[in-house]
Amino acid sequence: MGILDILKVIFVYPLLNLLVLIYVGFERFYFPGPLGWAILSLTFLFKAATQPFFRKQMQQARKMQELAPQLKRLEKKYKNNKLKLQEEQMKLYQKAGVNPASGCLVFLIQAPFLYALYTAFLTFLRVNTGNGQVLEEINRSLYFKFLQIKDIDPNFFGFNLTISPSDAVRSMGSSAWYYYLIPIITGILQYYFSVRTMPSAVSSSKEEKKEKKEKKDSSSEDFAKIMQMQSKFIFPFFIGWISFSFPVGLALYWNVFSLLSILQTRKIAS
Repeated sequence: MGILDILKVIFVYPLLNLLVLIYVGFERFYFPGPLGWAILSLTFLFKAATQPFFRKQMQQARKMQELAPQLKRLEKKYKNNKLKLQEEQMKLYQKAGVNPASGCLVFLIQAPFLYALYTAFLTFLRVNTGNGQVLEEINRSLYFKFLQIKDIDPNFFGFNLTISPSDAVRSMGSSAWYYYLIPIITGILQYYFSVRTMPSAVSSSKEEKKEKKEKKDSSSEDFAKIMQMQSKFIFPFFIGWISFSFPVGLALYWNVFSLLSILQTRKIAS
């Protein structure tokens, strides 16, 4: 059994069962668009479960941003003594209660669940591909017989969640113009999320501004700023392009998750 098979057994199948359970519940209570409501419900549950990790990550990022001027002064002071620089940096981190590796740790904790959620959604959204094999695969992975499904209702407020906007436009032509809203909304939300979470490139320290004016060789700092600005614009465009090529249901999850994250960053910042 390979690593992907192990991940499926441990992470993907439980989430897939939960997704089907929620879907069946909405369907049996005759909710219109049960697939959409199932995706929204699981998104809210996943966001609630990862909220402590996200909050910790944002708090650590804010502290690192506040420490940036002091870290730069240490780098200037001990530029010829790397060991002393590392020692002083660790003292500063400990004093401020910051763990510089916490961001990576938070991502590593969430990564298996993100993979499982993405795989469960994508598997569920591939049901209406016409060959019936995906539906059989889902039913084989279900823990209880009463959860087995015969088909999927893909419609949600006029959108087919199992097809991509590009496929919708290709098959329906100009009548599917509203599918173009998916990548546009996705890109805008991702851009706003990047703006909310990306450290400000503008320093509020007068001393640091003075140092910048006196500093002649700032190529590495300028390069970092350029990369930061490109990430702010290129990544949202990339996510928007992906949402145009993948099933609408994935965009629904991604956009709601981004919106909840934006609201959470505003709450943490206040």
